[in-house]
Amino acid sequence: HLAAVVGPEKVTRYPRYTFNVNMGATREIIMAVGESQPRIILTSSSEVYLPTNKRMLHESDPIGVLNIDHPRASYAVSKIAAEFLTLQYKRGVVVRLFNVTGPGQSDQYVIPKMVRAALQGQPVTVYGRGEQTRSFCDVQDIVEGLVILGEVKDRAVEGQIFNLGSDREVSVLELAEMVRQVVKPVEIKFEPYPGHDSRVMRRRPDIGKMRGLGWEPKIALRETIRRVAEWEEKRMISGIE
Repeated sequence: HLAAVVGPEKVTRYPRYTFNVNMGATREIIMAVGESQPRIILTSSSEVYLPTNKRMLHESDPIGVLNIDHPRASYAVSKIAAEFLTLQYKRGVVVRLFNVTGPGQSDQYVIPKMVRAALQGQPVTVYGRGEQTRSFCDVQDIVEGLVILGEVKDRAVEGQIFNLGSDREVSVLELAEMVRQVVKPVEIKFEPYPGHDSRVMRRRPDIGKMRGLGWEPKIALRETIRRVAEWEEKRMISGIE
């Protein structure tokens, strides 16, 4: 179950719509399958975790929302509600995705935004001092993980939560430098955090449970950036928005 309203700008602009779609679609899917009882895999998000300085986030770590009055909270709240519904279903599996990226992703997200700017010869933007870290995972690796969870015959995965992403950590400033090296050596521009940014300084998953199923992220971040740049160049040439 991949359907959801995503992207910080869209979520912040349409908070009630975000909640209704993300939670409501999950409810409708569970009701629709009725007694056929297939395995349902919900793609949730690392944004459900409370901010922490822990080295890694484990599936058992606390979840919740600190700034419940902020419109962006609608995303995490909707995903938590969807997780609850999925885990109440007999054959539900929750997958918390961490910073998925790759060709075709919207430029609301940091890697395509940086790559597109570099291709156009413009500065890449880093918020704050760029010390915040993330663990980016190529969409191709993510899809392989979801397929494993769908096809594994062991019923013990049902009723469980799995982190899915890379545990290789990189600061946003290091990411900008990588984009400059892979795409084009443009300037780095430092700006204050935008209003919709959650300012979470660290978000790195413990992926031990997925490794136990034989999954491992394979695609290096530099290769992902190269693939994103290739796709963006084609998009710019063809005029696709």
